[in-house]
Amino acid sequence: MVAASGIYECNAKTGDTTRIAEFLTDSNTSAWGFVALFNSKDMKTVFLAHNSWKDKSRLSIDMGKTWKEIKMPFASQMSEIPQWDIAADGSIFGINNRDIWKLPAGSEEWQKIGVPDKNVQLKTLTISKRADGTIYVGDSNKQVWMTNDSGKSWKNLGKLDDDIICLFEHPADGALFAGTQSSGVMYYAGTIEQSEQNNK
Repeated sequence: MVAASGIYECNAKTGDTTRIAEFLTDSNTSAWGFVALFNSKDMKTVFLAHNSWKDKSRLSIDMGKTWKEIKMPFASQMSEIPQWDIAADGSIFGINNRDIWKLPAGSEEWQKIGVPDKNVQLKTLTISKRADGTIYVGDSNKQVWMTNDSGKSWKNLGKLDDDIICLFEHPADGALFAGTQSSGVMYYAGTIEQSEQNNK
């Protein structure tokens, strides 16, 4: 987990935390507004963004021992913190309004990739940890989209009855879940349906 003072490892059994890395922040920087991504494959790549850093972010490939400042193509804002995710290869993805951006692993230059509909605001995204090039996004029209070629083409998976807050692909079986504003959790099984877990 991450806090304003550093990165901490939490013991799942005892709840004890140990700081394993630190990073320099302004004394007035709070943990509120931090976006932190960890590459679950190697747990070495860490990406940080904060609303007070505006169009700057920080990237580490050695679990916080050293940091490199990366300029972003857009600025984080307290009222509209962009949605981010990290791919299995360490590439960083972010959405801002109607654009999807990618920071390839090992690069310091962001790339704009294709979107499903240039006229619709994007709300959230998640990157598949099971299949390279597979991305899911939710838009302001309550629709869920999928690409398996890194944005070259998109498939509409359906429209929900409620605003989409977040998307999540289960790493074990690839099941896709959508968290909504007030209708609980939905899952994709050929069509978007309400999760049975939400009715229990």
